[in-house]
Amino acid sequence: WKTYLGRPERDGSRCLALRVLGDALCVSRTEEALPVFEAYLELRRRCWPGTTEEIRKAKANLACCLTLLDRHDEALELRHEIFAVCKASDAHQTIPSGVAVTDALLQLNRYAEAKTILRELLAQSRQVYGEHDRCTLTVIKSLAQAICLDGSSSYEDLGEAETLALKCLNFARLLRDKSSIDTFTDRSLFDTIRHKKGALEQEAREQEALRAAAEAAISECASISKGARCYVCLGDDTEGLVRGCGCEKLGYGFAHLRCLVVHAGLAAQVNELTATENRVRWEKCALCGIGFRGSVGTAMARHCWKTYADRPSDDENRLLALYRLGWNLALSGAV
Repeated sequence: WKTYLGRPERDGSRCLALRVLGDALCVSRTEEALPVFEAYLELRRRCWPGTTEEIRKAKANLACCLTLLDRHDEALELRHEIFAVCKASDAHQTIPSGVAVTDALLQLNRYAEAKTILRELLAQSRQVYGEHDRCTLTVIKSLAQAICLDGSSSYEDLGEAETLALKCLNFARLLRDKSSIDTFTDRSLFDTIRHKKGALEQEAREQEALRAAAEAAISECASISKGARCYVCLGDDTEGLVRGCGCEKLGYGFAHLRCLVVHAGLAAQVNELTATENRVRWEKCALCGIGFRGSVGTAMARHCWKTYADRPSDDENRLLALYRLGWNLALSGAV
């Protein structure tokens, strides 16, 4: 750049030197590279407005630089400009530029928009290049990644992502160049999708078990709770009342199962109890101090486990919740 700086603005070597300077700075001094890329793009637009391909590349380089600086909104705007130009004039660059747009959208957690564009690109790529082409596999892998990253993806969505990722693994073997094979046979995305899918399966099983435990507890107490009132909320709603402690000898002690759960959870948070003290809130009645038993004890144990299941594996509250759940299941004959 120093060598060609004094030449006229329209000199081709000077322009090339400016681009080379930007590329070099972007490797380790990204902030310094940004104004160079901006100057290069402006120079191209001003002196060589007809060089569409070079202007596209200049925009792409600037977008990459902005991405490295975490300025994703500005990068996305440039990516959209490139995508619009390619759709209108360059069919071969439409799909790569579209994938670049979706990469920018994923950086901004705009998963729905990314998936919509990727599905359109996938249909187009299959029609133009076929199912086994590298370009099509790129779109397939990007769509699987978008579904996987989206926290709102359902079990069925993850099933689609798993199928797409598996296609990448299988079809990549038909490619000739080693770099493409290495890119598309990476199992990390497939394994991540399988893990998330398994987690949703486990969550669905736990939700069903939680629902069944609550229904069993409420059903068991339905015949004896008529006319009773919840001692926690003092409401007149008699649906969902349970009692599985020593209060039955005294003729009171009914409470909504949901109220017992909320009371146990809030008490632990407000009073900053130790793990052992916290366990008591889930195990024993606040009125008589006797432990919950039968279906009520199981329902409370399942709700307790749900409350602490997401904590680290060595968290004491989580360990005690797991122990209590196992104990109640063993008493009920479920295990």
